[in-house]
Amino acid sequence: EIRLKLNEKVRFRITSEDATHGFTVPDLGIDEVIQPGEETIINLQASKSGTFSTSCSIACGTGHSDMRGTIIVE
Repeated sequence: EIRLKLNEKVRFRITSEDATHGFTVPDLGIDEVIQPGEETIINLQASKSGTFSTSCSIACGTGHSDMRGTIIVE
C-alpha cells in the first residue's frame, strides 16, 4: 500500500532482478514495462483522489497473480 496526497509529485524507481514485469495502474494512466537489470522511472502527480489498484501486467511466472498493490490518494 502506498499513500499519497492529492497533487503531490512523486517518483517511483522500479527495478526487476529476475524477469520482465509490468507496472500498471489503469485509473492513473500508468502502464510501464520493467526490464530486468534496468531502472524504470515513473513520475506521478495524481490529480484525483481515491483507491487505485496496481498489478503486474506481463505474465512473469509463478506468483504473477499475487503481484498487486494499492495506491491511495487522499
